[in-house]
Amino acid sequence: MNTMTTTSPYALIMGAESLMGKAYALDLAKKQHNLLLIGKPHEGLVDWAHQLMTYGVEVDFFEADLLDQQNLELLADWIHRSYPVSQFFNLAGIDWMEEIFVTGSGRKVA
Repeated sequence: MNTMTTTSPYALIMGAESLMGKAYALDLAKKQHNLLLIGKPHEGLVDWAHQLMTYGVEVDFFEADLLDQQNLELLADWIHRSYPVSQFFNLAGIDWMEEIFVTGSGRKVA
């Protein structure tokens, strides 16, 4: 989590560590959108953020268990003080849906 203040708009992705969250983030980075990635701790979000920066966009992230009210309040304050959000993607809690996209051979559809 960074504390920079910027005027450039950001796309905020909740659940950015999920397969669908990563797909949205990659597509947006390729289209030159700055990103705020929100996800669960220890799910590789830091490395993913650094990979997305190679597209020449600003990327920041916040890892936390958002079932904890204090973490939720910290996140809201961090976004409000530091980042103008122009797009919001709520992909949190959809990990279970990724199993729906499995072919008969047991492989995930990309």
